[in-house]
Amino acid sequence: MEVHLSVIAQSGLFLATQDTIFFILVVDSLAGIAALRTEIEVAMEVENEHLAEQRIPRLHVLHKDGVKAAYEAALGYNHAFVEILDDLTESGELYVPKQYTVTFVDMDDRWIETQVINEGDAATAPVDPEQEGHTFIGWDKTFDNVTGDLTVKASFNVLSYTVSFVDWDDKVLKSDEVTYGTAATPPDDPEREGYIFKGWDISFKYITGETTVKAVYEAKTYTVTFLDRDATELLKETVQEGGDAKGPETNPEREGYDFIGWSKPITGITGDLTVIAQYEKAKEHFTVTYLDWNGDELYTEDVIEVEDAKGPATNPTREGYTFTGWSKPLTHVTGNMIVVAQYGVPSGTEDVSADGTQSRKLLINGVLYIEHNGRRYDTTGRVVQR
Repeated sequence: MEVHLSVIAQSGLFLATQDTIFFILVVDSLAGIAALRTEIEVAMEVENEHLAEQRIPRLHVLHKDGVKAAYEAALGYNHAFVEILDDLTESGELYVPKQYTVTFVDMDDRWIETQVINEGDAATAPVDPEQEGHTFIGWDKTFDNVTGDLTVKASFNVLSYTVSFVDWDDKVLKSDEVTYGTAATPPDDPEREGYIFKGWDISFKYITGETTVKAVYEAKTYTVTFLDRDATELLKETVQEGGDAKGPETNPEREGYDFIGWSKPITGITGDLTVIAQYEKAKEHFTVTYLDWNGDELYTEDVIEVEDAKGPATNPTREGYTFTGWSKPLTHVTGNMIVVAQYGVPSGTEDVSADGTQSRKLLINGVLYIEHNGRRYDTTGRVVQR
């Protein structure tokens, strides 16, 4: 930018420092100073409006004999003295260097700093700017030889991050490299036996760092309804797919009948299910009495109708004899029953009691009998003689 100031019957010097604009006028006399100052200030306002807004001009008037001292004082440091007349043109005009503004902005055009630079000089880069999710790599143009007003923009590389999609068991389903501020693309909806896929545990629409996204599931469940024989509802139970229902805490009851289970299996449930209580007519209970060879009672047992009796935990024993079984079968019991222990014995007659008088065994015509307390029994326990 050039500024030409007319000098009226005077010699003058225009100086521009970083902070202040100085007009130094060298005069032979102090007459007409006010008029000269007004002309210079008007010229500055019209021809160098930007500088006038940024820096306030100051006018220094001195006698020609004090030029050097005033020049150094205005600059604030010792500067090589330049003859004022050397800076003046033959027409009496003073040349001022062109100056330009260099503005530094961020990647989104936010202002960082503005500098006023003489033509041909270099601007000074500000501190490296920072931008979340980006790495600063420099400026979009050079500014080491300024020849006009200039806007310099910061350049950045955007960062990338890994986004991993994992299943319920942390198995990786997919991994993506995603740039900062963008969205990741999920894999196809995963499947899990017995469960319904509900989505992902966190958002991945705006990635700002390393991210792990986990699949979320909800268990598939079914209703198992338990009914009594008359359709009375006993229980509704929610069961996870593939699981087993438990049923009511206590089995249902029906007078004269025994509960035997449910109309359908309640294990491995794969859908809604209704089951009905099943009964069968209650069975009678019978008593089986076990006697030894001498009529002594060994054991009594309660047996359910048509089931088998088990007998004593250990077989009875008799000195000199071998136990061979019971006088009646113990299977499919249908009534109260007395059974007598059977032993292998020699032919003939033999006392069988401890003292030889109360009980004895008789072998009559090849048929074995037992006499006990005045009665005679066959080997089935039936009384044959009183």
